[in-house]
Amino acid sequence: MKLYSFILWIVFSVFALPVFAVDPAPAIDNIKTKRPITLKEQQNADFFTALKLINSGRHIRAEENLQKILSRNTNYHLARAELASLWRKQGKIKNATELLQQGLHLNPNYPRYLETMALIYQQQREPEKVLSCLLQMPMHVKNSKRYLAFLAATYYQSGLYELARKNYGKLIQLDSNNSKWWLGLAIVLDTKGEKDEALKIFNRTSAMGGLNASVIKYVNKRIAELS
Repeated sequence: MKLYSFILWIVFSVFALPVFAVDPAPAIDNIKTKRPITLKEQQNADFFTALKLINSGRHIRAEENLQKILSRNTNYHLARAELASLWRKQGKIKNATELLQQGLHLNPNYPRYLETMALIYQQQREPEKVLSCLLQMPMHVKNSKRYLAFLAATYYQSGLYELARKNYGKLIQLDSNNSKWWLGLAIVLDTKGEKDEALKIFNRTSAMGGLNASVIKYVNKRIAELS
């Protein structure tokens, strides 16, 4: 992978942004009442138990809970998305892909499915397939910083520099104090051969801070080379 692309993927990977949350948290308020709980309430309770198990590192138990939910309700999309995400992180790519494909058949535009598929394609360095997933996202997702950051980095990796530039511009409009967006823009300009503008943005990025040591070293190197 080219150094520029490597830096951009670092920029994307360090974002501590929320996932594309489009589902309300499953309600479990009535589970502690004396009346018998419904199947839906039990599934919600199992789902929250699975999340706690994942957070505590007890992944096997979490998988069992999530699979139990899906065996009873194939349309419980939160559980499917969480299980697929867990399997992806564990390197069980085939299992995760099959699970996501089943989910996309049921709900073709579900953001969590599309995002996890995009992340799998990212790992496999297939930016065209990443773009295909991202561009299928519903409109209400497409204004999120997480989405725009992923899309901008993917456009860059695909060689679609003007589209990458446009999306970093959108990110800067949303949050002009985030040095990572400015870094992305500087790298795009540098790659496009707009050296004077790139130097100006690299200098701005350096002055803003908020980057890790390896990225700062790269920024300073480009400033020196472009000056």
